[in-house]
This record gives sequence, C-alpha cells and structure tokens, in this order.
Amino acid sequence: WRRLAAERWPALRTDPHAWALLNLNTSLEAEGCWQRVYPALQQQATWSCTLLKSGRAMCNIVMHQVGGIPLVGPGSDMLVIERRFPMSQLSSFVDLETASLMYIEPEGDEDRRGYQAFIEYLLSRQRVGLGVDDNRRVILVPPCDFLRTNLSYAGPALIAVIQTVGPAYY
Repeated sequence: WRRLAAERWPALRTDPHAWALLNLNTSLEAEGCWQRVYPALQQQATWSCTLLKSGRAMCNIVMHQVGGIPLVGPGSDMLVIERRFPMSQLSSFVDLETASLMYIEPEGDEDRRGYQAFIEYLLSRQRVGLGVDDNRRVILVPPCDFLRTNLSYAGPALIAVIQTVGPAYY
C-alpha cells in the first residue's frame, strides 16, 4: 500500500503535515495508514504542469486536491505566475469556501531545486504567486501563518488556492 500511495503522491513519505490535509483521521505513524489513504488518493483530482515565473520555466509540478470545491478538469500544461502580491493581503483576497485547495510537489527529483527556489523567492519577499488558467485564478501560497491558521498546515510545501473567476476579472 505504501508503494502504491507513494507513487501517486510521493511527498506523503516525507511531509507528515500533508496527512492532516487529507482529513482521514490518520497520520504517517498510524498502523495501516497507507492502506487507508490509498483509496482516497485514487479518487483525488490531480493536475500536472510546468511552473513558469516571468516566462521562465522553474520546474514541473503536480498538484493534489486536498479540499474545497471539486476541481473540474485538469488545467493547462503550463502555469504562468505573472503577478505576486503581499502575504498580508491573503485574508482579504482569498475565499477558501469557494476555492479548490491543492497540495503542490515537484514532479520529479530533477524538479526539486527549481521548486525550492520558487518557494524561497516568495518567502524572501513575503509574497504569494498569482497566475490565471482559463477561468481560474491560481494563487500559490508558500508556507506561512495563513496556511497554519486557516488550513492547519505547517509543512514546507506550496499550497494552491484555485478560484473560478468570471469574465469581469479579465
């Protein structure tokens, strides 16, 4: 079970905080945890794409839905982060009740360096990333108080908040 679950979501082996996002009342230390988590992972929406910042490819990522409204269809093959805004504005800009919540991890080991560099870039500037995919606003949130307070997530990963937006946004 561990191998099957880890193939679908590798970060579950190394990020114990991710388990809390699954809302399965189990943890990495619990007996039989991998057997309990695997069926939930099979049902979970995922989205794989290349993350670009200022037109430059940073890394390939995989997003796993961990909450919110169901994500309808995968997004495009590329997610361009065109804007950034201060973390302090998250509470007024993000409506978690109308969003899809995604845990983000690098697609492969070769993507880990670019993924970590993007997180460090956002953290050093106290910013979150903002991209648009079709009619979706994708907000990439690095580890911060907002995630700890609102999602009880204290791990090292990026979390995407995906909101559907209307034509007036464009």
